[in-house]
Amino acid sequence: MRFDKPALFIRGTKSKYVPDEVLPTIGQFFPRFEVVDIEAGHWVTAEKPEEFRQGEFEWLCHFPRWFVLMWLLAVVKFLGSQE
Repeated sequence: MRFDKPALFIRGTKSKYVPDEVLPTIGQFFPRFEVVDIEAGHWVTAEKPEEFRQGEFEWLCHFPRWFVLMWLLAVVKFLGSQE
């Protein structure tokens, strides 16, 4: 199974969860992925929330507004399903 839409992976450079060695494997499933590295551990959002937000924002700014809106709606729907 492949996800052929744009995908963003934000990783903490001090974490070993997403090492460079697995990036080719990620590319097999997410061929249009991009990586943002933030100097943090595994819990990037807790350790560096502003850097996380900035990385996400800069990535989203490359897309038309309709895409960003659809992306945000998908995130809200996903978060609502986790309750």
